[in-house]
Amino acid sequence: MSDGGSADGDFPDVIRGRMAALTDGELRRVVTIEAQDYRKEAIEIALAELGRRGIEPPSPEEIQKIQQQAAEDRKNAPLLQLRWLKFYIFVLAADSLAATLSCIQAFGAVSVGWIAFRVCHLGMLCFLLPGMIRRAGWAYYLNWLYIALTA
Repeated sequence: MSDGGSADGDFPDVIRGRMAALTDGELRRVVTIEAQDYRKEAIEIALAELGRRGIEPPSPEEIQKIQQQAAEDRKNAPLLQLRWLKFYIFVLAADSLAATLSCIQAFGAVSVGWIAFRVCHLGMLCFLLPGMIRRAGWAYYLNWLYIALTA
């Protein structure tokens, strides 16, 4: 029984030592992005360590904003790993230029339906390209629609 009590009594001291060994950035990460990975007591100790160092702890709104951004970054992480995506974005940019030139050249020579299709094609490219450059997840899925419509 004394061993169990001793382990619980040592927990705050062990955590204080670990939190004191972290850098300022690591401490901020503990109380924001990684907060769900720690017990409530550990977060309180980390916040106290930030205060001891004279660092303003993040507000609850700031913590929530940072956690949402981290969740979105984790969701989009696979898109950031794609090396071929830069080439594909270049192809999309070239296609948007070609679509613009095609609309201009064929303006009076083809049907209104064809011009409307090319304008929609160009509009989709203008919407898709910035999302692909930022590697947004929605752009990846919209790209499949773009491929299906233009193939």
